Amino acid sequence: MARASARTVRPSMSDDAKDKLAAVMAALGHGRLRNSAEYKARALYYDAVNVWFDGLTANQQETCCTILDAIAGPHRSAAEVIASSLPAAPKNPLRGGGSG
Repeated sequence: MARASARTVRPSMSDDAKDKLAAVMAALGHGRLRNSAEYKARALYYDAVNVWFDGLTANQQETCCTILDAIAGPHRSAAEVIASSLPAAPKNPLRGGGSG
């Protein structure tokens, strides 16, 4: 049987902080750019990320913005720690392994 590509398989959920961090960046980045080549290449992932982000509380969404500020500023190492407090997020299809 042929293996399905990452574009046609809905991502599983992950409690791994790196997947949560990737989901934050995706939700506030390519997840908003539906006409971009990157979005089209992994549409199911970005759609799942958008559903995940929309399901977060207002405080959790604000935490996502704080995480982006940390990544862009001098506190990059803290971003993953902060992301770990978020609910399980779609597993990043570009990451191998991890928990999920």
